[in-house]
Amino acid sequence: MGILIKMDSAISKLEAITARLETVLKGIEGHKKEEEKDTKAIKPSDKSALFAEISHKGTDITKDLKAAEKDKDKKPEVVHKVEVKKVDAKPAKAPVINKSGPNTFYENHCDANIVIKADEIDMSSGFFLREVKNSTFDFQGKVKNIFIEKCTNVKVISKAVISMIEVVNSNRVTVTCNDRVPIVQIDGSSELNIYLAPESIATKIISCKSSEMVVHFLQENKEEASECIPSQFETVVVKGKIVTKPVDLEQILKAPPQTHSILS
Repeated sequence: MGILIKMDSAISKLEAITARLETVLKGIEGHKKEEEKDTKAIKPSDKSALFAEISHKGTDITKDLKAAEKDKDKKPEVVHKVEVKKVDAKPAKAPVINKSGPNTFYENHCDANIVIKADEIDMSSGFFLREVKNSTFDFQGKVKNIFIEKCTNVKVISKAVISMIEVVNSNRVTVTCNDRVPIVQIDGSSELNIYLAPESIATKIISCKSSEMVVHFLQENKEEASECIPSQFETVVVKGKIVTKPVDLEQILKAPPQTHSILS
């Protein structure tokens, strides 16, 4: 029974193929006169031979048919090639220690822990730290001045300073004053912590274009205290003179809201 079904299916396919071929042959014969130069006439004997070949091959005749290419008429995709230029990372600068007269320059130090002992310095010694990162400097003797520029995450411990400690264009700097320091000057920096010992409680702190500055000190009752240095100010003219004072955010928040009438 199964064999008969397969034969019927094969015969149906054969008949369909035959019908398609007859249609093609009729079209060729219809345009025979117009395409005599490029197309050869099909003879009856050739037609008989064609049907004989179909009968001989049966369903195997479809094996030689090629599948239609679906993407044949599809436009090729345009691929834009982007050249990525490799940027060579700048090599880390080598740490440098230069001395010029009484001054010593530390540049490009990273992850360093440098201790300058008292017998290595005197009151005329000046120290300049530039582009230092993640390092600690411990000055165990009295120096003339300490200058910190373009440094990040640096701790400076001073015994005593004759002139000043200056911090310029730096971030996350901690300055500890264990003895008398007349002035700590801060310019264009942020995230500074200044620790004042009782001996340096009179230190003057001058700041400009800086923010997030905190001073740590001991109160009279020996309790530790921390106060932020104002970075916002308000200026008004009073009796022909300019008066500037720090902005008290707590007072502003506590003040009742003011209402203004356009009719008053």
